[in-house]
Amino acid sequence: VRKPRGSGDLTKVIELNEEIKYVMRISREVDMAALNAMLMARRANGEVAGYVVVSSELRRFGHSLERDMNAMAGLLHDLVVQEATLRKRMHMHGHFVRAATNERMRSLLTGVMGRQDVWAEAARVRIEANRAELGRRVCRALRYCGIGRALSRNAAIEAVSAGSAASALSEVSRCAACAIDEVVVTLTRLEATLA
Repeated sequence: VRKPRGSGDLTKVIELNEEIKYVMRISREVDMAALNAMLMARRANGEVAGYVVVSSELRRFGHSLERDMNAMAGLLHDLVVQEATLRKRMHMHGHFVRAATNERMRSLLTGVMGRQDVWAEAARVRIEANRAELGRRVCRALRYCGIGRALSRNAAIEAVSAGSAASALSEVSRCAACAIDEVVVTLTRLEATLA
């Protein structure tokens, strides 16, 4: 029985899913940090209007990233199902090959085995297409992270002129930047796994 061409290890696909869930948690952290920053900036009585704008954009970034991660999680779920089904079908195919030891059984199983082969090839094509789409989405999410990094730098710049709130807003900006850096590391690892 040949190993499914183009299909990754099922364990690796499940690990990818865990990485996506991790990025989703971090994107929620970015959103919460940005919301916290907006509330703190508003309490500063308009002294830091620029910070409110930047933190609002950081929230939008967090929502966009989370939306992309949800889409990737859906793709990964489909990929896990497809990989598991393909493995099961390939396992059944092996049983058919072993069962077809005599001429009579071979003639009975030829049609079944042919349909199994057609199905398996179609599944491999779907798996390769899903992996390619995941790769494209990871690249797009990494581009989003470039925007997120720029926003967190702008937030840090705006925080400097925040008067009494400068320290707190700088800390929130730093936390957002660290969270985005974690996302980049995770997405880069995902990109390498999908390549």
